Amino acid sequence: MVDIFKSLKPDQLSPRTILLGTFAIFLGPFLLVELFPLQLNKVMDVGAYVALHNTSEFFSIMVSLCVFSVGWYTYEQSKDRHALFLGVAFLAVGLVDFMHTMANAAMPAFLTPNSTNKSTQFWLTARMLSALSFLVSAYIYPATQSRWLSKSALMTAALVISGLAFIGITFFPVYLPATALPGVGITPLKRFAEFLVIALFFLAGLAYWQRMAKTGNRRHLYYLAAFIICIFSEGMFASYTTGFDTFNVMGHIYKVIAFYLIYKGVFAASVQAPYINLLKTREQLYKDIARRKQVEEDLERHRNGLEGLVKERTAQLERANRQLESFSSSVAHDLRAPLRTIGTFAHMLGVQIKDKLEPEEKRKLEVIRDKAKKLHQLTEDLLSFSRLGNQVLTIAPIDMKVLAAEVRDELREMHPERNIMMEIASLPAGYGDPGLVRQVLANLLANAVKFTKGKPEAVIEVGGREDTDAHLYYVKDNGIGFDMMHHEKLFGIFQRLHGDEKYEGSGVGLSIVKHIVGRHGGRVWAEGKVNEGAVFYFTLPKNVM
Repeated sequence: MVDIFKSLKPDQLSPRTILLGTFAIFLGPFLLVELFPLQLNKVMDVGAYVALHNTSEFFSIMVSLCVFSVGWYTYEQSKDRHALFLGVAFLAVGLVDFMHTMANAAMPAFLTPNSTNKSTQFWLTARMLSALSFLVSAYIYPATQSRWLSKSALMTAALVISGLAFIGITFFPVYLPATALPGVGITPLKRFAEFLVIALFFLAGLAYWQRMAKTGNRRHLYYLAAFIICIFSEGMFASYTTGFDTFNVMGHIYKVIAFYLIYKGVFAASVQAPYINLLKTREQLYKDIARRKQVEEDLERHRNGLEGLVKERTAQLERANRQLESFSSSVAHDLRAPLRTIGTFAHMLGVQIKDKLEPEEKRKLEVIRDKAKKLHQLTEDLLSFSRLGNQVLTIAPIDMKVLAAEVRDELREMHPERNIMMEIASLPAGYGDPGLVRQVLANLLANAVKFTKGKPEAVIEVGGREDTDAHLYYVKDNGIGFDMMHHEKLFGIFQRLHGDEKYEGSGVGLSIVKHIVGRHGGRVWAEGKVNEGAVFYFTLPKNVM
């Protein structure tokens, strides 16, 4: 008959269908006995009944102890307080059921003389306890927090309740209402108590139905089916006329089936559910691993593609730079001789016929000479810039303080008329090509001197510090500064933020600085504010490359 409940497992059937099927299956035998009492409601032989009764009761007791074992001993792993509560409650139910079995009138005396009244009082206590436990458990969730749901508190309550039932029914029966009388049978109180148990199981069923709708946990179907069977079982125990008729026998059989389903529900929640969740987690983990592997393969493929693209673009950029350097060198070489000729002839004309020229003609001749000089300087700068790409770096330790002092002294000699205060602060030793690093300092300091010429006193500072992965150096001045909105133009070739009229230059110096620092694996940047000065920073590696 238990095979009927295999339909509780699959997800194909709805909970309503399963429970209606359970109701119909267990209603059938009850109706048949009611409709055909003469043919079906028989009285069993006392010996056969005692054997059936004890077998069913001891099976129920074993199931109760199994429910207790599962809820109690899996708690440390599952932390399921719902299963713990039911397990301890069924320990009490099992103990009282044991007392009921031993107190049967056909059994030897259990401490005090046995009787149907004594047996049925233990019976009703066990049934009431199981129904109340299920009603309360409907509102206890696995993670419910309460000091009353600890192992010690629940065990104490179970032992106290079963102990009080044992003492009261065994030793003080005169203080308890009778549930069965000799020659009369079960009393109205016993029937009322059975119907009260039915009502409690019905309320527990409603509460568990709401709980299942809320949580979506189909394992509660085991309990709901058990409640339906318990209701029929209690109905039969309220209907029998003798202790050995068909209703009494069917009630015990129904009880066995109901207890088995209760055990299945607790086992599924405490033992099966964690393993099912573990399997689901493992499947999800496999899927995640496969997904991650696919993502890694995609990333590897894209990375290889990007690396190839970067190499291609780098090669194109290197070719373009070589072409630009070649073009710059070619242009500079081609312009060098004509510009020198223009400058020389302009100077000769100025010397030979200066007395014959009008002032305006002298001014124009001077403009020719000045522009030829600037163009000549521009070609020299272009040649210097173009040579940087082909120059092999000779890396060596550099005493940056000595190098800065040399450049400072040269600039002071070039501008004896200027009041320049140039301070050299602490400078960490650097690594690089001494000649090229000297050019970086020379260009930056020359810039500082140039853009402070409008100040009564030029204040220039050279300093540095040691960072985590590089040495940082700076050149600071109190010159005209610049607008940070245009800082990206500073290091572009031929880019100038100030006009030729006041500040001479070709717009190549800072480009050379950026190119040299970049070849050393460093960075260069600047900060400034209009009319408040500027600071130019650059870094060099801490070790030999």
